[in-house]
Amino acid sequence: MCLICAEISKNRLTPSEAWSNLSEMYEVIEEEHLQEVFDKIMILEEANLLANEASDLFDLYNDWADKGCD
Repeated sequence: MCLICAEISKNRLTPSEAWSNLSEMYEVIEEEHLQEVFDKIMILEEANLLANEASDLFDLYNDWADKGCD
């Protein structure tokens, strides 16, 4: 497992950090593994987006509930 994958699996990288690390290391990562790293970063991106959207929706619901809307 490469350093990027190891850090992603330990939840130690943000998506932007992972992309930055990949841009620095892509020339030394084996071609077969490059797609796997890319996929893991994309999953990390998606999870991050979903977490942010869920938080935004929760805030929206709380605002709605505080106003007594039905």
